Amino acid sequence: MNRLFLFVPLFCLFSLSLQARELIKPEDAVEYRQAAFQVMRFQFGAMAQMIRGEREFTNAEFLQRSQALHTLIPLAHEGFIDTTQNESTSRAADRLWDERERFDQIMARFKSDTAELVDVAAEGSQRQVRDQFRQAMRHCKACHDQYRLD
Repeated sequence: MNRLFLFVPLFCLFSLSLQARELIKPEDAVEYRQAAFQVMRFQFGAMAQMIRGEREFTNAEFLQRSQALHTLIPLAHEGFIDTTQNESTSRAADRLWDERERFDQIMARFKSDTAELVDVAAEGSQRQVRDQFRQAMRHCKACHDQYRLD
């Protein structure tokens, strides 16, 4: 009986979550994910300047920016709901929807790379940070090359 009391509220929360996701307007989901990607681009840009020596490299700032980047990835990913597939403001290529599982894997790899970047920035040398930053950039670029229209 006690398990029933746990199951019913969890089931209700899950069904509300699914309903809320279906109620999101496609154009709002596209705008949401594009905004998250815009903030990610800002973080990447500042970190790239530090890596290239165009601005002072400080572990504290790099760590803060890598943490922000890592936090933003699931937010951007969340905006890829099925109803946005034919949204005119989207820059997602049709093949993203045909290869959704592969896209999700690349996003997961990117998130894993940035988690490692956070760890390295917290403890590693500038060389280790640079190498891990490049690794994260490779997965970012791979996704753009395959699934983004420009």
